[in-house]
Amino acid sequence: MFIDDYILPADDDGADRGRIFAGAAIAAVLLWLAVMLWLVRGEIGAIGPVALVQLLAALCVVPALIGIIWLLAMRTSRAEAARFGVTARAMQAESARLEQAVAATAQTIDRNRRHLADQVDTLMTMGETAHQFLGAIGEGFATEIERADAHTRSLVAAADATQTSLGVLLASLPRAHAETEAMADQLERAGLSASEHAGALDAQIGALAARGREADAVASSASTAADIVSVTASSRAPAVSLVASIR
Repeated sequence: MFIDDYILPADDDGADRGRIFAGAAIAAVLLWLAVMLWLVRGEIGAIGPVALVQLLAALCVVPALIGIIWLLAMRTSRAEAARFGVTARAMQAESARLEQAVAATAQTIDRNRRHLADQVDTLMTMGETAHQFLGAIGEGFATEIERADAHTRSLVAAADATQTSLGVLLASLPRAHAETEAMADQLERAGLSASEHAGALDAQIGALAARGREADAVASSASTAADIVSVTASSRAPAVSLVASIR
């Protein structure tokens, strides 16, 4: 890297000189404060607030000047180069950490990319399976719809036929009613005729019963006559025999 060309080795003499300058500056500041406080030691209790503020401001002037002089003395080219080297090394370390972080991030991204690719493949497979399943369901729905349509057409045809039959039946109801009334009249006339025939038959049966009784009476008379004849014949036979024996 080009930064390495500007990095200088550590300067122990410069560091020692910086520490010496710092010690001298601190000693000068302390000496200044001690001298000023010794000079006003007898008047501190009588100093008003405004005078006290002015005294403090005056006490701070010399330390500020000493600090500025120390900073100007420390800002040499070699010191700046040393500070630049420290900064460059810090930047290199930070760059190395950043490169490591970028490499780790790249590995993580690559791993996540592969994992995402696997998930995409899985999702594609699931999508194809779902598409096939939905296609099968759609075909089943289409078949069921066709079957339901055919059944509906059959029901419509049956309803039309039933409506036609009902129309014919309703149209034939008056004629059937007239025929029923005519049949009822015929049955009524037949009943009356049957009643008349039954009365005549009863009369004939009564006449036949009377004739039967007359026949029974005649038969009884005939039987009685036959018995008489038989008895007469029986009594006549012994008499004939007796007469014959007498003769």
